[in-house]
Amino acid sequence: MKLNKIAILFLLTGLVWSCDTKKEESIDDVKLPEEMIEVETEKPSRAYTLEKQNNWVDYYSQNVKGFSLNNFVKDESFKIVRNESNITPIWSKDFKPVYKQFLAFNADSTKYIDIDSYKWGFDDQGELIVGPDQEIVLVDVANKKTERILFYGPSFWVEEAYFKNDSIVVLLENSTDNKPAYQEININQNKSDYYIYKDELEFQSEYLKDRVTEIYNSRM
Repeated sequence: MKLNKIAILFLLTGLVWSCDTKKEESIDDVKLPEEMIEVETEKPSRAYTLEKQNNWVDYYSQNVKGFSLNNFVKDESFKIVRNESNITPIWSKDFKPVYKQFLAFNADSTKYIDIDSYKWGFDDQGELIVGPDQEIVLVDVANKKTERILFYGPSFWVEEAYFKNDSIVVLLENSTDNKPAYQEININQNKSDYYIYKDELEFQSEYLKDRVTEIYNSRM
């Protein structure tokens, strides 16, 4: 099956990403392509993390006149409460290599952020399943530990994530209120500083779906 069909199927399931009346939606006939099994992960550089930020800003700039990080204001600071996560980590024999391309590693690859594997996956028949909820997980590869640092229902979602440095994780977000946001989480202090865009936007972001689709298509 051609990979570009996945992009079409994502568009057909747009409501699943924001609707709180369903916990998950199955899409028929989407099979995990064999050529995607072997995926290599490069260690991120400063340029790599800035590229993620710039891609996100560029996306909104194309749809919102005058969009800029300077237009975000600090909304609050809050404590992060870590809980055990049941997501399958990269060292497990059950880890699906298709997710590797989506993980956000720190500079030495001893930690990573996973914003995808709870959100979407494949059933036993290889069919794609997309859920409205999202778990944001910090994975400590060196110490073999997986911890939930945030959990969002269908009203909020993380579109992109990266390590600003070894202690700061940045989450780029949006919501059903169409107000982009980002937060900087100090994983040493378990504290988040949350920033929100000053205005409500007139369009609904599809950055998360576009990001997943683009990475899939790049593997063709």
